[in-house]
Amino acid sequence: MSNLIIGAGGGGKGRGGSARAAQESPDSLRSRAYARVLDLVCEGEIEGLVDGLKSVYLDETPIENPDGSLNFTGVTLETRNGSQHQAYVPGFSAIENEINLNVELTAAQPVVRSIAKKDVDALRIKISLPSLTRQNTSNGDLLGSSVSIAIDVQTQGAGFAEVVKDTINGKTTSRYQRSYYVRLAGNGPWQLRVRRLTPDSTLSSLQDSTYVDSFTEIIETKLRYPNSALVGLRVDAAQFASIPRRSYDLKLLRIRVPSNYNPAARTYAGVWDGTFKVAWSDNPAWCFYDLLTNERYGLGQHIPQAQVDKWALYQAGQYCDGLVPDGRGGFEPRFTCNLYLQSREQAYKVVQDLASVFRGMVYWSGGAITVSQDAPGDPVYQFAPANVIKGEFAYQGSSAKARHTVAMVSWNDPLDFYRQKVEYVEDLEGIARYGVVQTEVLALGCTSQGQAHRVGKWLLYSEQSESEVVSFRTGLEAAVVRPGDVVKIADPGRAGVRLAGRILRADDTTVTLDQDAPSGCWRLSVMMPSGELKERNVRSASGATVTVERPYPTAPASGTIWLLASAEVEPQLFRVLSVAETESGTYEISALAHNPGKYNAIEYGWALQPREISLLSAAPTPPASLRVTESLYRIKNEAHVLIQIGWEQVYGAIEYRVAYRIDGGNFITLPRTSNNYAEVRDAQTGHYEFEVRAVGVTHRLGQPVTLKQTVYGKLAPPADPSGLRVERRAKDLLLSWLPNTDADLAGYEVRVGPSWDTAEVVGQTDGTQLVHDQSESGTYYYHLRAYDTTGHYSTGVCTFALDLRPPQAVKRFDVIQSGSRLEFRWQANPEPEVVAYELREGKAWDTGLFLAEIKSTSFTLPAGYDGARKFWIKAIAAPGIYSETATFVTTEVATAKNANLLVSRDELQAGFPGIKHFAGVDSVNKVNVLRMHSGAKRAEYLFEIDLGPSSIRAQNTLLTSLSASQDDRDTWASSNYAWASPAANRQWTYDGSLENVRARFQISREDVLRETEIYGWRLNDTLEGLGPARVIEQSGVSFKPARFANGLLLKDTTHVSWQVKVPAEFHTIFWYSATEVTTCTIWRLASARYWLVLGYDHQLRRFFLEDSLGRTLYIEHSVNVTRQVCVGICQTAKARSLFIGEMGASTKATHGDFKALGAFETLALY
Repeated sequence: MSNLIIGAGGGGKGRGGSARAAQESPDSLRSRAYARVLDLVCEGEIEGLVDGLKSVYLDETPIENPDGSLNFTGVTLETRNGSQHQAYVPGFSAIENEINLNVELTAAQPVVRSIAKKDVDALRIKISLPSLTRQNTSNGDLLGSSVSIAIDVQTQGAGFAEVVKDTINGKTTSRYQRSYYVRLAGNGPWQLRVRRLTPDSTLSSLQDSTYVDSFTEIIETKLRYPNSALVGLRVDAAQFASIPRRSYDLKLLRIRVPSNYNPAARTYAGVWDGTFKVAWSDNPAWCFYDLLTNERYGLGQHIPQAQVDKWALYQAGQYCDGLVPDGRGGFEPRFTCNLYLQSREQAYKVVQDLASVFRGMVYWSGGAITVSQDAPGDPVYQFAPANVIKGEFAYQGSSAKARHTVAMVSWNDPLDFYRQKVEYVEDLEGIARYGVVQTEVLALGCTSQGQAHRVGKWLLYSEQSESEVVSFRTGLEAAVVRPGDVVKIADPGRAGVRLAGRILRADDTTVTLDQDAPSGCWRLSVMMPSGELKERNVRSASGATVTVERPYPTAPASGTIWLLASAEVEPQLFRVLSVAETESGTYEISALAHNPGKYNAIEYGWALQPREISLLSAAPTPPASLRVTESLYRIKNEAHVLIQIGWEQVYGAIEYRVAYRIDGGNFITLPRTSNNYAEVRDAQTGHYEFEVRAVGVTHRLGQPVTLKQTVYGKLAPPADPSGLRVERRAKDLLLSWLPNTDADLAGYEVRVGPSWDTAEVVGQTDGTQLVHDQSESGTYYYHLRAYDTTGHYSTGVCTFALDLRPPQAVKRFDVIQSGSRLEFRWQANPEPEVVAYELREGKAWDTGLFLAEIKSTSFTLPAGYDGARKFWIKAIAAPGIYSETATFVTTEVATAKNANLLVSRDELQAGFPGIKHFAGVDSVNKVNVLRMHSGAKRAEYLFEIDLGPSSIRAQNTLLTSLSASQDDRDTWASSNYAWASPAANRQWTYDGSLENVRARFQISREDVLRETEIYGWRLNDTLEGLGPARVIEQSGVSFKPARFANGLLLKDTTHVSWQVKVPAEFHTIFWYSATEVTTCTIWRLASARYWLVLGYDHQLRRFFLEDSLGRTLYIEHSVNVTRQVCVGICQTAKARSLFIGEMGASTKATHGDFKALGAFETLALY
């Protein structure tokens, strides 16, 4: 019985339908966790957050934006400023210790853990489910499920008591967590047990694995953390992948400040009574005072408040609060301190570091810690040889190489979360003198870029202008000065004049000195009985008696120090570094040079001028012969303006200060130079005023010399070109000139004509040569101008006059027949400009046929046809100027035997029976002529001539082009040129002309193989070839005219092969002409083991050369039945090439790195 398979019929209307798709319930369980962080931010009490939630950043993003919108939701913030009696932080009333478990909970194996700490008040157990799903196996729906758990607690070995029983019901496909809070009763230790009440799943359709992630031990207490500033945060963990990084913008410690001080406005009201109040301030002087006196976190337990000089700090604090330019058009306090002290250091180092914020120096004096600040201050005392032991001052200066010229100042940027930045500060004048000497500085507590910049400038200017230290010994007068005080020193050894001494007697307006007063305008300073230093202008002097313009407050005491100063010479200013007692009643003072001008230089950018402290060297004379030149220089093909200032050297000057301003603006000072020149690079155009001062050996500035000059820059025209000359060459004129060195030069323009404005443009070039064709005689004026990148031409024009005269007519011209040739002779022209002679033949010069252009005075030519013939000649002078009159001669030419003529043939008479390509025979006036096909660019007619008993064969190609015959005395009988040799491609004689069609190529070769050839086939009505090839197969053989002869016609039934010995490396070439275009195999080399085939793919329109290993070369080429294709194949040891070409077209080629197959035994054509 055969098996029968019966198929059900299709459903009818209303009976069919698609299968039901499985449904998935949405997740109903979602975990929600909160992260609670309590940060201890500072010792208390602090001012607090600057601007509420806007000052709290989570992962560098503020909780609240400036417009009040929130970037995070579910955030709770609590702050405590660190007072003694602050309240506890709600939500942080417990100490918690979380213990990770990550243990799977099964029905068969509960999780049990011990709690040994007896002070634990409660536990938080965290349960998680990776997923909770149940799949309906009947319809594929994915639904929720439930898991029940229980938590038991055992106290002190008693039985377990169930404290929690819960069922987790719902669906989740991601991890779900739930925590349980369990309060512990009684005294520990306790045992915690977690049980799974739901049986474990054994089905893949039910996913309800349960884990105990962790449990947390909780000690419940309300901690206030007194004197500690706190920030408590509670954030929704769903918004963060981990605990976010917190940043707070806070005003930290509230410190003690003067009772009359307003920290917000930075003002001091009235007179301070010495009392303090508590407030927040970033004034570094009061931060310093608080650190010294605070008993909890400072030195207050070791240094009583009474031992701190608060009055000196009051003066320093006022200086810190002074407003100075911030470098951005506004103002800011001079010094602020925003510092986080987080590490333990030696107390002395911390105190000194904090004092350095406001340029302070801490020292012990008079039973108190006091501070001296590097700030502007009046001198408090004056010293001269009269009150210095032995009148000796010892000076010591720093090495010039040790003076820094570049400062890299580190500071904290509040706009980038107080990350450290580096401010680059340079002293251009110092760099010019000493080069780049770099130092790195940490600006402690600095959060202002402007303050960091001032710190760098203070360091550089102090090293440059305050690098000298003086030491001297004195008596009890040293008790008057303290470290940090500014004192005057009148040293006659330096000043060159005695400017100080002791007062003999005095009243409030008249002072008698211990020497005669020098002439001039002076200021007299003396010490008052009160200890103050007072200075008055001198009204008159008579001998040693000096009268001042305004009276002193009281009469100076006799024996005190007087000191004179003027605009020409001033006393030296020094800031005291130390005062030390060397022996009883003798003190040694060390002081550092002080330049009060540095403060305005630092804060307002004023020029830092040296003080005039000596008359030993008078001010140098002003420089003479001040001159300014401008030029251009090029950087990366862009021109820039260079200004060079020069002057005569000044005797006694060690350097020069150069300054300039543009269009009446502020003066710009260049770095000082010891040369007598300076440069301003990349200058702008405008009206300049230059000022040069000489600097003497004592750095005194001489009077300035000034010069006003307009700088045109790129607006100035380029320099005038020069050196234009015109050289006559054989065919043209060569114009050349000297190069212009302007940096913004764009090129040169040459014109020819009577004047620049009326002349014609010859050309433009960026070089210094130009070629011009000029073949007419006459006088020509060539004009040259340079032009720049902005199109401005040079002011002057460089002109060259060229006189082109025609050469004389050629004399003694003669033509003589010598056998089959014509010999031309003439006399050389006397003009040196003559470069050649031109020969023509015809009835007149203008209509004559061009024969040749000859540089010598003789020429030979095949005689050609016979009869009376007229020849013409003219001399040619450079650059192509012909003689005005042509010389002619008439010669009777006789027929001569042609040595080259072996055989005569008339193709016209025969009707052009040869092979024609792109040409055909047409009847014109009953004469058969050869005519090119319409649209053809090139045609050829091939015919073969038998030269008799010799083995020479000539193949003549007739083209449409015509050219002059070349002198060639070779004969057909003596020639044997290679097929592609240059000689074979030459035209020989007139004898090949046929009805105005000339034999362009006449190629001769022997019917034998050359040394490099193995086989050769002409296939002209025969399969036999040259070489030892033997025909082994021939069927369907027929012949048809091809390019050179009757070629082998390959049809579907044609099979021809030869037995050959072709080596592994070979090359071959043959012509292929299609009678119809189809896909076919054309040529094949083979051996017993491999083969190489050439064919054509009609569909893809390409030739292919494929071997038995599947390696193929392709050349795309469209075959046309009217064209002949030349095929070339070359095989080397490591490469194979295929070449395809057509007559009159370029050759296509392709190459492959195909190794040779080996030797071949048969060659076949299909």
